[in-house]
Amino acid sequence: MKALIGAILVVLCMVGRVEPVSVWAGEAAPASEHLSQSGSVADLPSSTSEDGKRYSIFMHGAAGVFLVAIGLLAFVGGFKHPGLAWVRNLWPFLWVALGLFLFIRSDPEAWPVGPAGFWESFTIPTAHEVIQHKILSFIVVLIGVFELLMAKRALLHPGWAYFLPTLWFAAALALIVHRHLGHPHMDLANMQHVSWGIQSLLLATVRLLEDIKVLRWNHNAGIWTLFLAVLGMQIAIYTE
Repeated sequence: MKALIGAILVVLCMVGRVEPVSVWAGEAAPASEHLSQSGSVADLPSSTSEDGKRYSIFMHGAAGVFLVAIGLLAFVGGFKHPGLAWVRNLWPFLWVALGLFLFIRSDPEAWPVGPAGFWESFTIPTAHEVIQHKILSFIVVLIGVFELLMAKRALLHPGWAYFLPTLWFAAALALIVHRHLGHPHMDLANMQHVSWGIQSLLLATVRLLEDIKVLRWNHNAGIWTLFLAVLGMQIAIYTE
């Protein structure tokens, strides 16, 4: 398990060091090599939006693959077999890895990998997207941390059963209100986000009902795991 955690951290560090794609999310893209000449991110020259589109599709696809893996591993880990104990300890770490991946790579024009610094990232044209992505990634990390604590039976108070679904509700609302700068209207990209948000609301409701024992299945992990895998498949085939 320690080796697995170490491997995840190494991959994340490598991802964070990759030269960012020179795109503005959804519109014009700054070429990072011009940063020192212009002195301001706002003054950087632009390239085509096709790079931004490809990068956005890649990021959504990667996130979808993470969710499929989490859902399926959580489902498999729900079977009462001693040989599956490692699976039950693995998938919460994937939540954390996904959250860190999104935090680092969601916005190639912004901090921590883009030409814009930390404070400058809150004033660039795509600042609203940067803020939304950072908040969503923080929620994902929290989900992973609390899933791990729940798996370790470190949170035994009944009230904690409401906390994880609350995080899910927050993530679902974030998806519903999220708008890409290059897609301000209800086009295909935004319709997909709204659809995922509505499904996430359903998923959060099922998870809550399972955690408080209103819905009971002969499976420890619950049916929400399969709902998550289906949602992940849809995000993995995202298009614009």
